[in-house]
Amino acid sequence: LIRLASGPRFPMDAETARACVQADFERAYRPEGTFRHLSALRSAPPIHEEIGAINVPSLVIQASHDCFFEEDHGEDLARRLQGRYALIEGAGHNLTDELGKAVADLAVPFIETCAGKTDA
Repeated sequence: LIRLASGPRFPMDAETARACVQADFERAYRPEGTFRHLSALRSAPPIHEEIGAINVPSLVIQASHDCFFEEDHGEDLARRLQGRYALIEGAGHNLTDELGKAVADLAVPFIETCAGKTDA
């Protein structure tokens, strides 16, 4: 499942996926946590309108192959935040090392711009 959710451009190899699962298992094996997590997501009230009250520079980075959050989700969030939107083609839900670098390539210049540390 972890490998399938990684997206076609940033695949996770079997050894890394196995290591992630093992680390999660050793850190906290609590199967009931999945049910609690899903229950919290389903019972949380919508916050769509409140998001518009956030008034800080924002960058929404969306993965084109995220199996949990589709592109329109990221686009809507960026619109509500009046922020920037960036789509990473071929990325999935899981953050592989290569995808982490792609995210950093987008995030670092954005943060520098917000801090006034760039000529852009």
